[in-house]
Amino acid sequence: MRFEKILIIGSGKIATDSAKFLCGDLGLKNVSIVESSDNQFSMLKSMSAKYEIPYIPLLVKEQITEAIFSFSKCRSLLVISANNRYLFPKEICELDNTEIINFHYGYLPRYRGMNIPTWVIYNNEPFTGVTWHYVTSEVDRGEIIAQQKIMLNDDITAYEVVRQGMTIGSELFRSFIPEFLEKRIVGKKIVTDEFVYLNKNLPENGIVGTDKRIDEIYRLLRSFDYGRTGTLKPLKIIWGGKDYYVEKYSLEADNVSLKSVAVSDNVMTICESGKKLTIRLKDNDV
Repeated sequence: MRFEKILIIGSGKIATDSAKFLCGDLGLKNVSIVESSDNQFSMLKSMSAKYEIPYIPLLVKEQITEAIFSFSKCRSLLVISANNRYLFPKEICELDNTEIINFHYGYLPRYRGMNIPTWVIYNNEPFTGVTWHYVTSEVDRGEIIAQQKIMLNDDITAYEVVRQGMTIGSELFRSFIPEFLEKRIVGKKIVTDEFVYLNKNLPENGIVGTDKRIDEIYRLLRSFDYGRTGTLKPLKIIWGGKDYYVEKYSLEADNVSLKSVAVSDNVMTICESGKKLTIRLKDNDV
C-alpha cells in the first residue's frame, strides 16, 4: 500500500461505490470521506456509518481545501475525486506527498469541464464516455488512467448518459485501483487546447428557439434532461410575450410535413417532417 491515508471527495453513486470497494471488498481502514454536495439522504453518510469510517460534510470550497491540507500532513495521501464539483487549487495539486485522481463524465482529451453529457448530446456527437485521470492545476489535463466510450443515439438523454457513466465509472475504478494502490500507473498524457466548458456555459443559453428545426429542438431538450436530479435548471420557452419552463416532452411520428407551432392549455406542439414534438409548459412564476 503506497498511501497512509485515502480521502474520497464527492457525492452520489460513484463516490459511494468507490468507498464500498475500498472498505468492503479490499478491507481498507485508512479511508475518510468528504461529501461535497448537500444530500438529505446521503448514500455516502450511510456507507461511512456501515464501515465506521470518518465522514465530513463540507459544502464550502474553503472548508474542503482546509480538510485536504489537514489530511496531507500524513506520510502519503491519495485523494479520490468522484462526482465532485470542487476544483483543486494549485497549492493542493502541487503537494509532494499527495496524489489526486478524478472521475470525469467525458471521454478525454475532448470535452473538458462541466456538464459534458449536455454538450455531447447538443453537439450531436456519436459517442462520449467516462475517464479516470490524474488531477493537475489545469482542468482535466492530467494523465488518463482508464476510460471507456458510451455510444449515443437519437433519443438518449443526459440522465441516461450519466446513468451509464456511473456504472462504467465504478467498473473502471474496480479494475485499476488495486494495482494503483501498490504502484503508480503511468497514464496517457493529454495534449490539447480543447475548450473547457464552465458551469455557466449552457447551449442556447438555456432557451428553446421554436424557429429551430424539430430535430435540433428535440436534441436540446434531451441535452437538458437530467430527470428529477435538478442538475440543470429547466429550459425556458418564450411564447406570446410570456416565459415558460419545459416540464415534459415527447416525440412521435406524424403525417404533417410542413412546420407548424401551436400552444394550447400550456402544451406546445411542433410538427415538421413527419414528426410531432409535444412539450408541456410550466408557468415561469409557478
